Amino acid sequence: MNQSAVTLFRETFGTEPILITHAPGRVNLIGEHIDYNDGLVFPAAINLGITCAVGKSRDDLNHLTSTELGHGDPFMLPPSSPAPNSWSKYPAAAAWAIGAKTPLNIAISTNLPSAGGGLSSSSALLLGTSTAWNEIDKLNHTPVKLAQLCQLGENQYVGVNCGIMDQLASACGIEGHALQIDIPTLQITPVPIPEGITIVVLDTGVPRSLAESGYNERRAQCEEACRILDLTSLREAKLELLELIFNPVVKKRARHVITEIERTKQFANALNSSDLSQIGSLMVASHTSLRDDYEVSCPELDQMVQAALQSSGCIGARLTGAGFGGAAVALVQSAHLDQFLNETEQNYRSGVKDYEPALIPCLPAAGASVVSI
Repeated sequence: MNQSAVTLFRETFGTEPILITHAPGRVNLIGEHIDYNDGLVFPAAINLGITCAVGKSRDDLNHLTSTELGHGDPFMLPPSSPAPNSWSKYPAAAAWAIGAKTPLNIAISTNLPSAGGGLSSSSALLLGTSTAWNEIDKLNHTPVKLAQLCQLGENQYVGVNCGIMDQLASACGIEGHALQIDIPTLQITPVPIPEGITIVVLDTGVPRSLAESGYNERRAQCEEACRILDLTSLREAKLELLELIFNPVVKKRARHVITEIERTKQFANALNSSDLSQIGSLMVASHTSLRDDYEVSCPELDQMVQAALQSSGCIGARLTGAGFGGAAVALVQSAHLDQFLNETEQNYRSGVKDYEPALIPCLPAAGASVVSI
């Protein structure tokens, strides 16, 4: 992929790049819909991502091109608002947030799937380009600070009210590890993925058309639970307090958050001890809670999770991301990977005829970095 970005840079700009950066996508293994409840999340950066070949611009504009996305709208520094009406709004957001000084030519190549796979290509694009400016302009931002600034850019420049999990995972990933992240403190605890396990993203092919409205509704329901319980966040809640909530829907939402935070803590212990049975049980319990208490699953996601669980080598599976379509994630014994992929696709297709699935094996990878100068 590095060579693809370099070749595109040469063909587009007629010179050699002075810098190459890479930023990975990510997948969340457990801890869903609890980041905005001050909980713990458990993403892993993966060995699929975005590569940027970079050189200094010959004028006052930043020029962008991509093998997969085509040409992006050029922009000046500091980028004006509103953002350009193209994918270059993400590099513009990165430049705006970190205070970039040098106009750049940027050629981008990616092996991340298109939106729907839940691997956070937008955060990888922000981190890949911000890493380039951080190096060239000698800004000296740490990976955590870059993640915070990229979140700021996505929130305030692009206008997407996202949390910080995606950016932290892409910025701070460690090869062979998932990251247990405590959202309020941003404390990151790397936890090794046991050898012989492959992460498989299971894209249902169903667009996440209700994700935004459903996300906002559930966030409001969690806030209502906090109001009823007189708590700052559901991180402070205990299951026995649910008796004080009489609205059955609000009670279910709070129950998911409380139990999912506990599952995320237990998941770290299960990984550290290579307890495959416990890993699988926690992932299945997470999906059940997301389906029944948080109600963010859909028939296709349920079918995909069941298809995975019935296939050879599957340790555990659950939906990942906002839900309402999108993707599930499975942990699979690597020795059975090919058989797992074939069986899961067949099992899914037997119950879902209207959507085209994509099964994407990946491994936990290092975070955003300069890979060549």
